[in-house]
Amino acid sequence: MLRAVLGLALATTLGSAALGQVKIGVLTDMSSPMADIAGAGSAVAARLAIEDRNGVALGQPVELIVGDHQNRADVALTLVRQWYDRDGVDAIADVPNSGIAMAVNNVARQRNRIALFSSPLSDRLAGSDCNGVAFSWTWSMQSLVRAAVYGQKAQGADSWFVIGADYRAGHMWEDAARKTVAEVGGRFIGAARHAVGATEYDAVFQAARNSNAKVVLITSAGADLVALLNRARDINFTANGQKIAILYAFDTDISAVGLDTMQGVELATPFYWNMDERSRLWSKRFHERTGRKPNMAQAGVYSSVLNYLAAVDAAGRKKPEFVAAQLRTMKIDDAFARNAHLQANGRLVHDMQLVRIKSPRESRGPWDQFVQIATVPAEQAFPTVAGSQCALPHDSDYPAFTGPVAAR
Repeated sequence: MLRAVLGLALATTLGSAALGQVKIGVLTDMSSPMADIAGAGSAVAARLAIEDRNGVALGQPVELIVGDHQNRADVALTLVRQWYDRDGVDAIADVPNSGIAMAVNNVARQRNRIALFSSPLSDRLAGSDCNGVAFSWTWSMQSLVRAAVYGQKAQGADSWFVIGADYRAGHMWEDAARKTVAEVGGRFIGAARHAVGATEYDAVFQAARNSNAKVVLITSAGADLVALLNRARDINFTANGQKIAILYAFDTDISAVGLDTMQGVELATPFYWNMDERSRLWSKRFHERTGRKPNMAQAGVYSSVLNYLAAVDAAGRKKPEFVAAQLRTMKIDDAFARNAHLQANGRLVHDMQLVRIKSPRESRGPWDQFVQIATVPAEQAFPTVAGSQCALPHDSDYPAFTGPVAAR
């Protein structure tokens, strides 16, 4: 009897060893401006996910490695090829900078390895560049616009005006807003463009004021956004009842600009550390490790790694095609994601939150920045697969996955 038990234990151990140790690489930015958005916090988020799976996948300890791409595509590609080809990394997570992410996405396709993109904003990852093994987890350009418009529509807004920079990305944001406003039955009254790095913004604000649009969506970013918000405050732009909305802001952006300038501005976000009890409990653990609250990109890293490991165990192997198939069957529900599932193109769709930035008087501390206004359901916040330009089969065209269901 003892011999039989020992034999079974040995067979189980050898079977687990044959499946191979799961290795995850967090490819992030540790040394340039994007380090505040991702960086060491993304590595901590991945470690918390591994801990929440008891540190084990397929019966063996999960190995985590972290690399700094320095916000350079050549450095990122060198690391990714080394990780996939020499070091046996099974999945890469995070990857801030959309341009770098698309280069990494191409290598993932060539090597048939999993990529879990949390920080990148590009729609192309789940659109024209979709490949079946890469997943866009946190947000996308279209989700920010759609969640902002749908969220404002639910609050009674029926007319929009856009202020944006006069270059390709600015035109894309404007076009996305125009299409989404039409989709919800609203009125897109017009748009005003400014030069990148402009020093005068009165003309665009005058056009916005003359439009009488209920929501003025500013799609500009960086120094232009800061200058626009400062000018809006100086001229008391919202005195006539018009709202100012922006596309996104990280906590570091808000802290740098200050609540005095950003107060009252509304935006959509996939995650806020204080949005409910689950997010608060997880964020408390993150804060204990880092001294700060997590942002949406870091929370996305946690969710993607957590669910990747669950899919590996559920599939009983780490072959990418089996893990990807398992992921597509799973209901995603954790500290980051609500009402979430993966589309066939690799995009995670989930609820988004419409929030307002607090005034200095409302805020109780450095991380207390948002008032939640509304939840925008996943099916409104994200486009369908059919509208994504992804050439992969739609969900209904995939064969049913017959593996075990992921343990939740």
